Amino acid sequence: MGIIERQASKSTVFIYIGILIGFLNTILFPHFLSAEKKGILDAITSASFLLTSIFTIGLPLVTLRHFPKFRNRSEKNYGFVGFSFLVTLVGTFLGIFFLKYIFQEKVSEQYQNLFYFLLLFFAFFFRLIFSNLDAFIRMTFNTVLGIFSSNLILKLINLTSILLFAFSIINLKTLFIIFVFGLCSPGIISIVYIAFSPDLGLNISKFFSRVQALNLKSDILKTSIFGFFGSVGSVMVLEIDRIMLLDMLGSKEVGIYATAALFGVVVNVPSRSLRGISSAVISESWKKNDLHNINTIYKKATLNLQIISGFLLISILICAPYLYTFMKPEYSLGIGIIIYIAFAQFLDAFTSVNSEILSSSILYRFQTFFIFLMIALVIGLNYFLIPIYGIEGAAISTMLSLSFINIFRTIFIWFRFKLHPFTKQNLSVFILLLIVYFTSCNLNELLVFNPILSFIFMMIFISTFYWTFIFRLKLSEEINNKAISILQYLKKKISK
Repeated sequence: MGIIERQASKSTVFIYIGILIGFLNTILFPHFLSAEKKGILDAITSASFLLTSIFTIGLPLVTLRHFPKFRNRSEKNYGFVGFSFLVTLVGTFLGIFFLKYIFQEKVSEQYQNLFYFLLLFFAFFFRLIFSNLDAFIRMTFNTVLGIFSSNLILKLINLTSILLFAFSIINLKTLFIIFVFGLCSPGIISIVYIAFSPDLGLNISKFFSRVQALNLKSDILKTSIFGFFGSVGSVMVLEIDRIMLLDMLGSKEVGIYATAALFGVVVNVPSRSLRGISSAVISESWKKNDLHNINTIYKKATLNLQIISGFLLISILICAPYLYTFMKPEYSLGIGIIIYIAFAQFLDAFTSVNSEILSSSILYRFQTFFIFLMIALVIGLNYFLIPIYGIEGAAISTMLSLSFINIFRTIFIWFRFKLHPFTKQNLSVFILLLIVYFTSCNLNELLVFNPILSFIFMMIFISTFYWTFIFRLKLSEEINNKAISILQYLKKKISK
């Protein structure tokens, strides 16, 4: 778990800084741009993301499952990077045929010219490069780079663009160029990193010779197909609730829902960094058939994510309503949504690396099955619940679907591989979470401060109460060791 802990700690810092910058972007862009102008940027962003999910052609899953068989630095990994570039170029050429259609559908007629088309093309091209290369970089046990570039650098560049525009230093077209450059930046950074990496190997003939020697042609093709459908399905899962709300209720409800969902998603943020590096370690363990190591990672990841995400869950449930007092009154309709989305995200974090274990195993096909089963559940429940409960119906359907799939997937892994993530410490953490939550609820009702002071007081109380018991009870060796190392580092700095 050493490399996982180090990478996850660094990545989590970048993720949370990115959330803060993203929050500023969320406020500033609508303030300085009309809905139509901002809509162009949103269209370019969403279209490039959608196209990328399709035209990676399943390469990220191929990399996850098969790269360990090519891992050999002295042989430049048998040209695996060269193969990644080849697939990226093929995906780019195939994607061009769809760009015009997406461009015409997503962008209003007055912006349908070469300038905006090129913005969309470059956003798509470099996003595709990033998706494919980042899968390879993560498999070399570096998950920090991708998170640093996509969660920090990208958002910083976007923030810079709107600030320069706000102070009339640049015009609108230049803002668009800088914004799209931000979208391209993770791909550019990945190319530069690979170019100076000892893992760079562009000899594609070596790759195909290795494929032939290991008789992997059929398996790689199958993996690519399942990876393609899984990637498309994942995008549908992310977007389908908003699409159905827009169709069934309207844009106002989508805005309220999306704002509330942002609070809930924060609960699951710590798992992003941990899953990124864990996938590489788990894939390597499958190659060695080291089930003991996978089981250790599974249990430790589940416990640590339960502790950290549990803290975020309580903090958001108690303190988010204070933040809503700074929004327009109409947004208060979304407070109830936070409960459902936050709980769903907590359960997703609690089941930790179950999807990474399944995706890198010989039963990877079932991961695609679970994704499409979830899509079916979300659609069916939305049609049933939205007419009854409105925007909360969409949140309930998301909670039920995500929870069911995670529980089902965990049971499946338990049954097929005899691996489960639970220890006696998990029960102790759940008891502590309940105690802290109900104590905080009762205290919260007694507060008569203004929202800012109440928010600060409750965050201090929850943090002190919760983490004191976590450290005292020594529920997680990794978390306690990390806290000790931080304290020792601070002591050294102070003593100097």
